[in-house]
Amino acid sequence: MKSSSKADSLRSFAKEQESFSEIVKRIDSTREKVVRTINTGLIDLYWEIGHVISRKIEAAKWGDGVVEQLAEFIARTQPGLRGSLAQILFRMRQFYDTYRSDERVAPLARQLSWSHNLVILGQGKRAEEREFYLRMAIGEQWSRRELER
Repeated sequence: MKSSSKADSLRSFAKEQESFSEIVKRIDSTREKVVRTINTGLIDLYWEIGHVISRKIEAAKWGDGVVEQLAEFIARTQPGLRGSLAQILFRMRQFYDTYRSDERVAPLARQLSWSHNLVILGQGKRAEEREFYLRMAIGEQWSRRELER
């Protein structure tokens, strides 16, 4: 009778493990969706900021020092932000300017994280090269480190 009880206990444990594993899979899946949603929102924000900066500079409404002034203003009003804001703002403008006229590639750039885009912008000199790495990073789900290699 004891061996039957042990077998029942093991089957019960296996069923619980299977049920628990399903819950863990759901947690992981939801986390991935949240990260992708946040990333999309940030990339859209950076695209919009780059657009505004680019448009203002092209219209000669802003001089070279205004990006630094904007960075200082953001630093004062958003004290939790880190890093060189002026440099980040210039990268947002570069991001927008690089892809704005390429309707085929712009949506690809917006699918990747900011760090992925910075690697591609920093190392990809030609449009074809950037497109290749955008497509590969998306298709192969490369991490930033894999992309850098």
